[in-house]
Amino acid sequence: LEVNSSVENLIGKFSHLDIELFLIIRGLLSSEVLLVAFKKRHRVNYGVNPSLSFNRLMAVPFRAKDVVADRTEFGHPDVAL
Repeated sequence: LEVNSSVENLIGKFSHLDIELFLIIRGLLSSEVLLVAFKKRHRVNYGVNPSLSFNRLMAVPFRAKDVVADRTEFGHPDVAL
């Protein structure tokens, strides 16, 4: 496919569902949502900032490491889709 091709050029080559998926992926790439999501590493880039210069008290909805509290509605806002 050419970089400058429009959606009208794709209609004969791909199904309607495939074109919708292409457009969704294009939107996620152009808004850099996927870039941010793929940069996060499980259990590394999430949680409280460990640096000493970041001195704020905050409520953490966990009982222990990787054990979520019972009444928690917690999610990471950067990757919520």
